Amino acid sequence: MDSNTGQTFIEEMQPNFDALPERLKDEKFRNHLTNQQLSDVSGVPIATTSRILSGAVSNPGFFHIAALCAAMDVSMDSVAGVHPSGDQAEIDQLRQEIAYKDEIIAEKGAAIDRLLDRSRIMEAGVAARDDRISKQSEALSKKDSALASVQRENKPLIYGQCALNILLTAVLMVYMVLDVRNPEMGLIRSEKISAVILFGAAGIVAVFMLTAFLIFHKLLSGGERNGKKKEGAGNQAPKN
Repeated sequence: MDSNTGQTFIEEMQPNFDALPERLKDEKFRNHLTNQQLSDVSGVPIATTSRILSGAVSNPGFFHIAALCAAMDVSMDSVAGVHPSGDQAEIDQLRQEIAYKDEIIAEKGAAIDRLLDRSRIMEAGVAARDDRISKQSEALSKKDSALASVQRENKPLIYGQCALNILLTAVLMVYMVLDVRNPEMGLIRSEKISAVILFGAAGIVAVFMLTAFLIFHKLLSGGERNGKKKEGAGNQAPKN
């Protein structure tokens, strides 16, 4: 009995008991459940569930009410209108705050895991890119080595060709000088100049131009390679 009102607790809580069916129906609508669904989840027979919700049962069983409340995830105290004491209310509030903080911590942990996964994926991508760059550098180095080897092998051929061209040009020039000094014989006569001489002169000019071009190109290529090697060595020098 409550000393302040002079009523028993049953008499004092009777209005809450009378409102129990309506409160249960409100929770059922809030959870978007039908009577059959609520009966299936709670395990309370459909007939009993329907009678409790309609208010046909004046004193429903404790286990039935507990099962219905558990199925709708609602507190029996709130449905029955029982308000906890101040200490209990504070404890419940603390529990809610702890549960909320636990959810936040779990979300942050999941976010950290996602960031770590992305970081690992990026590291794998960087490693793959570095591996491709390394392979490409090795391939370029092999090509440069092969090209340098071919140039070294062809150098005697180029120099020999240039020497042969110079020799043939010198022989032709000597012949032309001797032929000019003897106008009665040979290709150069006083009356006219033979077409062979014209072609020979053109050949001499072409040979000189080709020889000069090859020598100039060789010198220029060697200078560019030396400059690139020096530049590469400067780029690879350690930085302080």
